[in-house]
Amino acid sequence: MLLDISAVLKSSMEKLKFENEIDVNDVDFSEFDANFPESVKVSGNVKNVVGVVELSAHVDCTYATTCSRCGENITKNLSFDFEQTYVKEQTAEAEDALTLEGKTIDLKDIVCKNIVLELPLKQLCKEDCKGICQQCGTNLNHKQCDCKTEYFNPQFEILKGLFD
Repeated sequence: MLLDISAVLKSSMEKLKFENEIDVNDVDFSEFDANFPESVKVSGNVKNVVGVVELSAHVDCTYATTCSRCGENITKNLSFDFEQTYVKEQTAEAEDALTLEGKTIDLKDIVCKNIVLELPLKQLCKEDCKGICQQCGTNLNHKQCDCKTEYFNPQFEILKGLFD
């Protein structure tokens, strides 16, 4: 989705507000175990500050994933703000800025990059998720199993019979 900023580029201190829904189904988020069944909502503004274009945006979206501990399918909400600066030519002072090519900003690209930065590395259905039993596979959030839960570090196997 390209955002036309030609009006903003014409004069300094010009401002453009936007509100869009972006379909990200064609973007591969499988590395992060996430897919987006609904469009991503993005709103914000773009302003020209003495030749430097500043984008400020707010993103709201819902994504489907799997709990890292128990394997349950879950749906999570993600809401965040981000800012990005664009310049016509790269300089040492603007090393974090992206180079503006033409009179448009690829809103889908910058939103997807920021979604990747905001997605948690470990997805949990709830903070106190108990996970699954390593022996029988029972989801410990739903019921307690009768497996022996004594933990023994296999590196100390040789010491196991020392005190018998």
